[in-house]
Amino acid sequence: MAYTLQILHYYGESGLLSVKTAPIMGALIDKFDDQYANTVKIAEGDTFIPGPWLIGGADPTLDKVAGIGVTALGRPDVAIMNAFGTTVSALGNHEFDLGSPVLSSAITASGAWVGAKFAYITDNLNVAADSSLRGITDKSLGGTSTNN
Repeated sequence: MAYTLQILHYYGESGLLSVKTAPIMGALIDKFDDQYANTVKIAEGDTFIPGPWLIGGADPTLDKVAGIGVTALGRPDVAIMNAFGTTVSALGNHEFDLGSPVLSSAITASGAWVGAKFAYITDNLNVAADSSLRGITDKSLGGTSTNN
């Protein structure tokens, strides 16, 4: 039996997944995703970077937007990636620009915020001394999480 795996890769550095781009990107993903039963959607990291889009994303008027709950830095970007059905994203250097507490708040479920519904991958971190990431990272990176 033949098996076809489709890999969709996108780059969505903060601000690129704006209100103009995200609907077009989402439509393209939906179109391609419907072509094959086995599709992996990969983002390459740098989910958010400091700038107007990131700061605007924490505006409390966005609290009513479905999937965000209570806004915080980075959450709207992650919500867009969730809407795309992202399977996995690399961790880029810019996720750490404002420190690991901002990253953790953006990707970890809390209250009405569902968090990232996809895995983050990396191979060059050790979070053993990082209280913000240790509990959500697996043991191979110095974390204590048992989630896979």
